[in-house]
Parts: sequence; C-alpha cells; structure tokens
Amino acid sequence: MIERWRLQEEMVQKRQGVVWKVGSNVGRSGYFKFATKEQAYYSGPLIANEWIAAKLATRLGLPSAELQLATVVGPDGIAHTGVVSVSVQANEVVLWRQLPEEIRLHAKRHIKHVDLLRMVVVFDAWITNIDRAAGKNMILYRNSPDEAYDWYLIDHGLTLHGSPHKWERHKWDEPYWQKLWQFYHVSEGMARLTRRSSYLEPMIAKIEALGDEELAHLVNDVPHIVCSEAERAFILRLLTERKGQIRSIMRKWLAYKGEKEYKRK
Repeated sequence: MIERWRLQEEMVQKRQGVVWKVGSNVGRSGYFKFATKEQAYYSGPLIANEWIAAKLATRLGLPSAELQLATVVGPDGIAHTGVVSVSVQANEVVLWRQLPEEIRLHAKRHIKHVDLLRMVVVFDAWITNIDRAAGKNMILYRNSPDEAYDWYLIDHGLTLHGSPHKWERHKWDEPYWQKLWQFYHVSEGMARLTRRSSYLEPMIAKIEALGDEELAHLVNDVPHIVCSEAERAFILRLLTERKGQIRSIMRKWLAYKGEKEYKRK
C-alpha cells in the first residue's frame, strides 16, 4: 500500500520553512517540512539537505529518522511538496533537552549506543550542521521505564548546502568553518562524552574512507525535483573538501579550551 499523508496540525512557520504534523493512511504520524519560494533565501534546498544528510548518517551507522518525500494539501487547498520525518512509535518519546540531568550525566547507564552518540559531533562537523546545540534535534525513545533509551537524529535542513543566508558572512571554504566551535556547540551534557580523540577516531576514519564515487552516488540519489544540478555540485564539493579536512577540524576542536557545550539561558 502506498503511504499517503494528510495535514493534522499546523505547527511552525519560520523564515526558513514550514512544519506541519501529519498522519498517514496506515496509521503512522510524522512531521512534514517544506519551504515556499519566498523563503528560499533562508531555506535553500531544504528537502535535499534533509535527504542527503539522512542518507549519509545511515551510511556511517548513525541512527536517523525515516524520511519520505510527500505532497500534502494545506488548509487553503494548495498542495505542497516536502519531506516527512516519520515519528517512532514508542510509549515514551522525548527530545535530548527533555532528559533529566541524571540521565545525561550517566548516559552509558541509560542510553543505548553511546559509542555512536559520542561521534555525532564528527558527523555534524563534516556536514556543517549549525542546528544541533539546543538538544531539540535528537529523539530518544523507549517502551518501558526499565529500558535504556534508543535514539535517532532529526532535522538536517540547515546542513550541507544550507541556504544563501548561511554563507552570507563566511563563504563555505573560508577558515571560519575549520573552527567548529565558532558555529557549533554540542548539546547540554554531551561535552564529557566527546572529550577524547579515541571516542571520535572511528567516525573520522569512516568519513575519510568514503570514496568519491560513493559520495557522488549518495548526493545524486536525491530526487531531482528538490535539488538543482548546481546545488548537487555544491554539496558534493563541500563534502569532498571537508572529508579531507575532518581530521584537522576535530584535532582543533579537541585542543580548543573555550566553551563547546550549549548552555540554556
């Protein structure tokens, strides 16, 4: 059966895009994201960024939301093309920032796959993710209070190509983007999980091992209706260049003595 999605609730409208809660004809729920032409300066190829980042995460062994390209009719009767991030079905579903401090401080006791969790910072550095810090873009879930939380990554619309606004002050190949702390902080409670090079090395090695042909295939796999040839070429060049720089970027990150963790105000 083909899964079709319909609007349940209008959630968020920001300058970089729109988010609706949606439900499907097979009983699943999710969040539908799209951007209008008027939002293009702040959204860029939002759907392509989401799609490619999720494919890359999966290739590297990082849990990522299931995505579906979809068309959803809005309350005004106009159909919009976008991407659905399918919600996990579990008894308890929370954002990283909603976890009690006790769980964040003792992640190895309460959260599965902490070895992978430590390495998200390397992935984010590679794809120039400017939107992980607040702890709202990582979902944790479990079916019983006695279980450890499983988790997956969401919301990569501002990664990769980002938007024209993202590169307004600093072009993508300027030294600014080599200093990760200038545009990125780990979520609250994550700094202690990422402070040793041995924690990060496996992901650095995985990224370095990706061949140029495989990267090209992953980028070109994005549906053509959501990404132009020029945008795909930009994303591929960024990934290829930063693949060669990732070890140096992470070495600088580890050596930096300033604040690297998000602090709630």
